[in-house]
Order: sequence, then C-alpha cells, then structure tokens
Amino acid sequence: RRNRRRREAPGVPDDQESRVQYTVCIWRNGKEGLSGMAIADITLLSGFSALRADLEKLTSLSDRYVSHFETEGPHVLLYFDSVPTSRECVGFGAVQEVPVGLVQPASAAVYDYYNPERKCSVFYGAPTKSKLLSTLCSADVCQCAEGKCPRQRRALERGLQDEAGYRMKFACYHPRVNYGFQVKVLREDSRAAFRLFETRITQVLHFTKDTKATVRQTRNFLVRASCRLRLEPGKEYLIMGLDGVTFDLKGDPQYLLDSNTWVEEMPSERLCQSTRHRAACAQLSNFLQEYGTQGCQV
Repeated sequence: RRNRRRREAPGVPDDQESRVQYTVCIWRNGKEGLSGMAIADITLLSGFSALRADLEKLTSLSDRYVSHFETEGPHVLLYFDSVPTSRECVGFGAVQEVPVGLVQPASAAVYDYYNPERKCSVFYGAPTKSKLLSTLCSADVCQCAEGKCPRQRRALERGLQDEAGYRMKFACYHPRVNYGFQVKVLREDSRAAFRLFETRITQVLHFTKDTKATVRQTRNFLVRASCRLRLEPGKEYLIMGLDGVTFDLKGDPQYLLDSNTWVEEMPSERLCQSTRHRAACAQLSNFLQEYGTQGCQV
C-alpha cells in the first residue's frame, strides 16, 4: 500500500524526516510490593510510529529489562519482567509519518500486569525547541512557523506618526500584504507551542484568498509561544499580513503572525479625543478609509 505524503508549503522540505527519541524510565519504592511483571503503555505523539528495529533490540539486550513488546495503533506496550528499586531506563526512536499541526501532549502509564489498577500516569509533549512544534498543518498542507516574531505596535505609537504614509508603505510595498482586517479579540488559547487568538472581524480592508471574510465573522491568528506578542481580549487591532496555507476546524483560513505581519492596537475613542492624539487618530482613520476603498494604487 502506498502512503500518500502531505503536500507542504515552501520552507518545509519534502525529504525532511522528523524523528524523536523516547526514553522510558521506571522504578519503585522499595516498600511497594508488586506482583512482578509490569507494563509501560506509551501513547506516541500524533502522527508518529515507533521504529520496530529499536524495539526489537530492547528484547535482545544482555541485561534485558523488556521481555517483549506490542504495538497497537498509537500505543507501544513494553513488558518488564520486574520493576527495579533504582531508576532504570530504556529507549527507542519514533518517526513522524503523518505531519500534524499543533502537536498535542500525550500520555504514558506504568501498571502492574496482574493488578492494572495499581498504576502511575504522566503526560509529556515534544521538546519545546523541536521543529515539530513549529509547523502548522491542515488537510494535506503544512506551513513552517520558524520565522521571526511579529512586532506589536501600541496604539498611536510615538515616532511612527512622524513618517507620512507608513501604514500604506507597509501594506503596498513591503511586504505588500494579502489581507488587512480590523478585528476584536474574543479570547486567547494555548495550542502546543502556539498561542491562538480568536477574533471577530469589525472591518475588512483587503483580502486575496479569504473571499468569504465579512464583518462579524471569526478568524484565528496564531503566534509561536516563544514570541512576546500578546493580543488582549476585548481590544481591537489592525492586522495586515500574508495569507497562510492552513485552515481551522470550520474550514476558514487561519493566519500565522510573523515578521511580515503588521499588528497595531487600535486607539480608544477617549484617547483620540485628546488634543495630543487628534492628528494621529485622523491619520489612522484616513488610512482605513483609503486602503479599505481604494487598496494599493500601484
């Protein structure tokens, strides 16, 4: 049977093999009485398969701790003849056969073979710096998320208003964005190594692929958790950037925020009423009107 490989966006090489190394350590309190054999049940990370050759080596070692193993779907079962009183570890590799976006934590448990209710369970995730956590996938497409972090511009940030047309230059010349939305942040959520911001569109300025984008629709924006960017629920932002290649569970486009994204907090009405900020607010309002109706005149 042929395995269909996922199509990947530029920046995610087709021949890149994602591999992780599992280290399984078990031990017991010397006072604990066990029946003898114990089973370690490891649920692999989504899309991964254990390397059978590695598992077979575990059963052939001279100081063999693992008597045999089984694989059942995403589960790897390691049978230990006994549980030592000192920490003992075994290891095996696993390869990602199916790219999965937003890799979620998985579970592992050790339990008494003859008394399964006596067990110890833990949750684990991919290493925090792993490239597995820097890829967004949906359907058969993956998008690399290892670029630089976006810069967050505060409301009417000082210095920017001194440069005439700076927003239009970003939108139309560098990097010449694919979309421009004014959005209100509804909530923030954690997704593996990403922060997800669910937003409601309050104004559509520009779109390319996202032809269904209209006012009051929701759109998700994601940023790597290692980035400092935080969008505050309840506040509105002007966001402009490049189209992504992935979709949310509803089939709507989702957007990755990176160094090619403009993220600007919208000023409050109270702030714009002050004499000090009136001109800057008028400049922002003029941009929203001009870009929203005329787009890039180049």
